[in-house]
This record gives sequence, C-alpha cells and structure tokens, in this order.
Amino acid sequence: MAFVPNIVTTNLLLSHFCKQGIPERTLMWGQKLSQIGVEFDEITYKIMDIAYRNIQGDAEFSRVSEKSLFLDFLMYITYDYLCRSRPQSETIQYPSQLIDDGFSGSFELTNRTSLEHLSAKLS
Repeated sequence: MAFVPNIVTTNLLLSHFCKQGIPERTLMWGQKLSQIGVEFDEITYKIMDIAYRNIQGDAEFSRVSEKSLFLDFLMYITYDYLCRSRPQSETIQYPSQLIDDGFSGSFELTNRTSLEHLSAKLS
C-alpha cells in the first residue's frame, strides 16, 4: 500500500469511522493523533465534533466489523507514519484534548490553546 499519510488521509479515515457507526473510534484516534502533535485543520475539528455529537445524541452504534478493523489498520499505519516522520527534537504540543466532565462519564473535545488563553484571562 503505497501512500503517504497526511491530514487529508487522516480526515478521510476519521470520517469513515463516523459513517461506519463507530464515532468513539474517531475520538480515540483523534486523541492519539493530537498527543503526537498532529496539527488538525478545520475539517478535522468538524469531524471530531460530529463524532462527539453522535455519541451524545444516543445514536445507535454498530459492532466492530471487518470494515472497522480494516479502518483501524489503515489508521494505525497513518498514526505510525505521522509519529515517525515528526522531527525527534520537536517539543510535543497538545492542540486538543478530550476532557471528562466528571459527572455523566462523557467526554468533550476541547482546544487546549483556548483553555490556556481562557485560564490566563481569568487569573
């Protein structure tokens, strides 16, 4: 499989997790990509927001299928490539994170820069 993963590849795979009825995988992979410093674009944030709303909206989710296993495989290849292609001396910035609300067991995707800016204003 000769392809060089980039943000377009990432967005395509993340959107397919939602279309297959497994938005929790979208959020999981989004979190992992964020942790290695992948810079998301506007499309990525929209996909993550749709996945989050699908989970919150009590949408019916499908079981893990052969298609979702294949998507996980492709996403792992993408993740591995992006992780390896990152310069080793680069400091990892976490542009977004999942935050547990502590009450209902649900998570929210939050832009970390916005959180830091907001807390600096409040201080």
